[in-house]
Amino acid sequence: MRKSWAAAGMTAALLVGITAGAYATSNLKEIKAFLNPDLKVDLNGATFTLKDEQGNDLVPITYEGNTYLPLRDLAQRLDLSVAWDGTNNKVVLKNKPYMEFSGEDEALLEKYGYGFRVPRWLENVMVSVIPEENVKTSIEEGRLDKRAQSLTLIHYMIQDENLHRLHDVVARIEVYKKEDWPEVKKTAAGAEVLGENDRYVYIAKKAAENPYEPGTLDAEGFGDLRDWLDLHDYYFTQSGK
Repeated sequence: MRKSWAAAGMTAALLVGITAGAYATSNLKEIKAFLNPDLKVDLNGATFTLKDEQGNDLVPITYEGNTYLPLRDLAQRLDLSVAWDGTNNKVVLKNKPYMEFSGEDEALLEKYGYGFRVPRWLENVMVSVIPEENVKTSIEEGRLDKRAQSLTLIHYMIQDENLHRLHDVVARIEVYKKEDWPEVKKTAAGAEVLGENDRYVYIAKKAAENPYEPGTLDAEGFGDLRDWLDLHDYYFTQSGK
């Protein structure tokens, strides 16, 4: 995976910041508003922290009884792309095309109340929903906690044909029953809770090690993808079930 996809994902943000700023010098009106760090944002039952393109926390703004949220982060979580049209002085929002899953995979994800909205432009990534029988096998072989209900693997697709393999796991999404989670988290060091509801807790485990030789194209691609997916919460969604 090349840096091009990461750069493409940031280009619109730069355009909005720079071009809009140049236009604003003679057209903006100064106001007095308040940062509101106590305001929480909840999307489909999951509370999240607003972020900028670099992963830094952002705070909602309250002005005259109205709440203002960062457009780019919110739009991405609502499955929209954001671009700046400097010529016409407007922000352009569009629906994004996503990677598709098979009917069997969709049914299994729906059964456990979660899914993914991975944009198609994201290169060298594959999402594998693990069949229930394979989840049981992984548990029996000691490769997965015995309380796991569902497992999805996110793969980095290798570019170097000389490595004689197709992919490596960059992250794994595990699902546990809500009542099991207090015990599971005692041994789930480094896991990130992506969401939870009355039935399940959904966690992500990012690959701790980069399996490729430093300085190679795949080492760079694997690291970039791991960080990008983490920044965007693995494009994880909940169905509400």
